[in-house]
Amino acid sequence: MILCTFVLTLLVTSNATRCYTPDGYAVEDERYMPCIAIDGVESMCCRLNDTNPDTCLSNGLCWTQSGYWRDFCTNQTWTSPNCLAKSTCSTEEGGNSNWTSVVTSCGNGNKYCCGDDHSCCDGDGGFLLNDSLVTIGGVATTTVTATGSTIPTEENSGSSDTSTKLAIGLGVGIPLTVLTGAMLSAGFLWGRRNAQKKTSENTPPGGADGMMMKSTIQPENYQDHPLVYPYEAPDSSLPPSELPSGK
Repeated sequence: MILCTFVLTLLVTSNATRCYTPDGYAVEDERYMPCIAIDGVESMCCRLNDTNPDTCLSNGLCWTQSGYWRDFCTNQTWTSPNCLAKSTCSTEEGGNSNWTSVVTSCGNGNKYCCGDDHSCCDGDGGFLLNDSLVTIGGVATTTVTATGSTIPTEENSGSSDTSTKLAIGLGVGIPLTVLTGAMLSAGFLWGRRNAQKKTSENTPPGGADGMMMKSTIQPENYQDHPLVYPYEAPDSSLPPSELPSGK
């Protein structure tokens, strides 16, 4: 019970973290989640709760199969150093302050443009992003190689792009997986103890021959067989729900 309460508390804390547009409006689309699932640490948000999730980059952008995007921030005023500047691809800068904005790489180091027009990359156009935006405890995050997402190499670049492709969204899945495993282990032990107790209570003094119902699995073999119950668990499957469309 204590373990379940602890897990539920963590889940509520994670779900309570909101993402905000540059204009300060809360994002209601549950597909967008913080790139860092640590309580008290601000970060950019990407579309992580999706069948084709984004990849959180350490420079603050989100990578999808369609390219780079500037999404949201967990800080409503966008003043956290772990978030991009509020003006990054805002409406005034050719982007969108009310929602996400597509970002175009100029193929020249860390230079980008708002929108999908490469013309702003010419001359002094575009803007620069730091290789590592996110810091935790004053220390820049280390590089993590993300699996399942391939980020193309920039063309016409004098040197390899040193921007760390940090899949910070892994912080969401790994802790939940560990906690889920702990819950299942605790539930198994509790169920096993209950089954042993019921078996001992239902066994008459004369031995197992006088039982109306007996278990065919001895306690020492529980690890090799599932527990047998005198009833069938109700079907609790829920109808599938369709996620909202759009980036």
